[in-house]
Amino acid sequence: MKILIKDATVYDPNSRHHLDKKDILVQDGTILEIGHDLSDRKALLITSGKLCVSPGWLDIGAFNGEPGFEYREDLSSLKNAAAAGGYVRLAPLPNTIPVADNYAIIRNLLSRNSEHAVEIFAMASSTSGSKGTQLSEIYDLNQADVVAFCDGYRLEQDLGQLVRTLDYIKGINGLLVSPLLKGCIHPNGQMNEGNPSTRLGMTGMPAVEEEINAFNLLRLAEYTGCRVLAHNISVGSVAKMLTKNQSPNVHVSIPYMNVIFSDNDLMDFDVNLKVWPPLRSDEDRRALIKMINSGKIEVINSNHMPLSAEEKDLEFGHALFGATGLETCFRALLTYAPEINIEQLVNCLSQGSYNALSLAPPKVEEGEKAVLTLFDPDHEEQSVEQFHSKSMNNPFLGKALKGRVVGVINGKAQFIE
Repeated sequence: MKILIKDATVYDPNSRHHLDKKDILVQDGTILEIGHDLSDRKALLITSGKLCVSPGWLDIGAFNGEPGFEYREDLSSLKNAAAAGGYVRLAPLPNTIPVADNYAIIRNLLSRNSEHAVEIFAMASSTSGSKGTQLSEIYDLNQADVVAFCDGYRLEQDLGQLVRTLDYIKGINGLLVSPLLKGCIHPNGQMNEGNPSTRLGMTGMPAVEEEINAFNLLRLAEYTGCRVLAHNISVGSVAKMLTKNQSPNVHVSIPYMNVIFSDNDLMDFDVNLKVWPPLRSDEDRRALIKMINSGKIEVINSNHMPLSAEEKDLEFGHALFGATGLETCFRALLTYAPEINIEQLVNCLSQGSYNALSLAPPKVEEGEKAVLTLFDPDHEEQSVEQFHSKSMNNPFLGKALKGRVVGVINGKAQFIE
């Protein structure tokens, strides 16, 4: 199959075509030619008003419901949602039932990659059953080609266990993805602790817990020499602390909703804005944007957490935390955070995510495998009326968002209507 991408601005700092407008001819999954005024009558022609192309986007930490939570999301719907949002690759959480904590489960997950253009990079639980007490078979899992280890949320490992985990992962030159907020200071907290929580009479979750956990992770990463990704940072001071020295062993990711909204947006009790980590202060939100534009933060993730209506359509205090995000992350950032530089935004969705996982990012160069995301950031606003995800817990349903994902290419091609 041939695909001809016409007049596309290239966003790839590792390519000699970076920020140039080029035609790109793809044949049988390989970039055959990059130039001007290319033509091929047999090729599928791809155009858009302001077409752009970048290395295929990679999302870290989306929720995969298969097996165990297929009523929320199965692997097929997850990949369809990812493609609709511009993602070519996913490194989902291992918190399935059973937990992805052994060789057989990981290999079975990876064996499904031939089914779809969207490819899974596996993360495994570092402890058996994600219980935080007994280490998983780290060496066997490394042989199964996992890209990182992560136990997931609301889990408190004691510091001794965390040191042992980091030591073992360091032994295979691996990576620990660590969400920092565990909800231990106020287990029944419903939102950020601040003036809005006081006005609403809600139990708040203080920023200090994330600060303490970030300090512990940073010092123990230095002590053991293990690579870590501090995942889903929501507090501006925490992101600043973690990025201050730009250690090659420490990376930071932030959820896109925390860049768009603050706890002030919860005054109407919109349950789809009840996310984990919680929306923080507007000062935190502005600080995160500043660090994105400066290049200090290099990963923005979708924090995709699909939930059923029975789990979400409840009073605010009873609704579970989480919102879907794969399909709306890019467009919502364009619409609600226009101050983010588009070049930095694309980097946080593509190269930055690969760097955090110590993976070589795809390149927009002749002879390279075509692992590409096609998008149009200037496409007129259109209302979001449906999702490819099985779940509908998303605050942007029925709202107009700017931009358009044209499609993804990864061996197979999937274009969005």
